[in-house]
Amino acid sequence: MMPSRIEQYQEGEQYFPLLEIEGGNFAGLDLTGIDFWESNLKGSSFEGAKLQNTVFVGCNLECTSFAGAELTDADFRSASVKGSDFRGASLNRTIFRVGSWRGVNLDGAQISLAKF
Repeated sequence: MMPSRIEQYQEGEQYFPLLEIEGGNFAGLDLTGIDFWESNLKGSSFEGAKLQNTVFVGCNLECTSFAGAELTDADFRSASVKGSDFRGASLNRTIFRVGSWRGVNLDGAQISLAKF
């Protein structure tokens, strides 16, 4: 029997590419260092989550909430963040380099040395 994704994570796995989890609830979780490469996480909640060094390269993150999340050193290159919420998030050395910022909310975000 194959272990579930949760069991894999609990056993130390950090590479979870190409996931299809629209509307997922990751609020408040510690997902430090997880690699979601090219996953579809549209409409998910990462509110208040610890996401240091987390990789969102090429992900669909449209209408996703990162409100109050810790995103130091996170990587969003080539991700779709249209309509996403980063209110009050910590964006220290965060790499964005995304195609569109339409509808993105950065109100109250702590931004330091981020690359846009």
